[in-house]
Order: sequence, then structure tokens, then C-alpha cells
Amino acid sequence: MANLRHGTATMDTLISIGTIAALGWSIYALFIGDAGVTSA
Repeated sequence: MANLRHGTATMDTLISIGTIAALGWSIYALFIGDAGVTSA
């Protein structure tokens, strides 16, 4: 939290942002996109 107040980003911050972005994309692909849909 202290890093956000000072406007600095550590490696932990970048990893957290990447993890949240990947989770968001997975949820989008699963429920809105066509992930998991069989073509048969």
C-alpha cells in the first residue's frame, strides 16, 4: 500500500497486476468468449 501512495511499483506489484489480468482474461474467455465450446 505504501508503494501506491508514493506512485512506485515493485516487482510484487507487477506480478499482482499480471495475475489479475490473466484471471480477468480467463473469466472473460470462459463466460463471454468461446473457450470450452466444442465444435462437434
